[in-house]
Amino acid sequence: MEHRSRRLFTALFGALFALAIVWCGCSCTTEEQPPPSKTGVTTDKTPSAPVIAPAPKPEEKTTAAVTPAAKETSPTTAVVKEAEKAAEKVVETEVEPIEKTEAAVEGAEEVEEAVEETTEPEENAESLAPYVPTPPEVVEEMLKTAGVTEKDTVYDLGCGDGRIVVMAAQKFGAKGVGVDLNPERIKESTENVKNNKLEERVTIIEGDLLKVDLSPATVVTLYLMPDANRKLKPIMEKALKPGARVVSHDFSVAGWEADETKEFKDPKGWSHTIYLYKMPKP
Repeated sequence: MEHRSRRLFTALFGALFALAIVWCGCSCTTEEQPPPSKTGVTTDKTPSAPVIAPAPKPEEKTTAAVTPAAKETSPTTAVVKEAEKAAEKVVETEVEPIEKTEAAVEGAEEVEEAVEETTEPEENAESLAPYVPTPPEVVEEMLKTAGVTEKDTVYDLGCGDGRIVVMAAQKFGAKGVGVDLNPERIKESTENVKNNKLEERVTIIEGDLLKVDLSPATVVTLYLMPDANRKLKPIMEKALKPGARVVSHDFSVAGWEADETKEFKDPKGWSHTIYLYKMPKP
């Protein structure tokens, strides 16, 4: 009986051992079949051992950590994309609105040029002949220095209220022509001429003193800024006849040598300088 028990125990133990070996073989070893070749023949039937991937290196971890940040859109990239979108919109814009815009711009430029042309003489007048009335005593001294007589035609450039040409006609018997661009000054000088009943001897011209014809003048009176005298110099040299006189108050004519310079004080004690120039005879 004891012998039979031993034999039964030995057989049971052996069976359990065999089962354990089979179980370990199934769980630890996996048979991998290689993919069939193009010819349909398996090149290797030997099961391959499981491959264990090496641990990632520190550099690979760093790269993996940086990669998500690199995928984020940078501000520069965003700006470029916005610019590309804007460019596409511009390209897709219809031609007709662009032509209308260009026409509007051209029209605005034409209007601006017209305004500049309209306002240029007024700006020129303000810069060349700012209105500062000459005291009557200085006016008389200027006409005396120029030796005005009834045979002369006196042109006053920038005539203001017309006091010089009125005195030239009234006190010296000369003809007078006043030139001014300011409508207010033209109105004042015209009224001055009418009030003194000198319409037959004095003419008032509303115009640019740089464009008026000076050829009839025998005397030209000036009370202008130096830049205006400089601009008038070649005009007077071309237009005035030999022997004509130019008399300037306080400001000389650059490039000309005065035939006479006179210092003068008015009743209020203000000092004035009078420059006389005579056009040379041939």
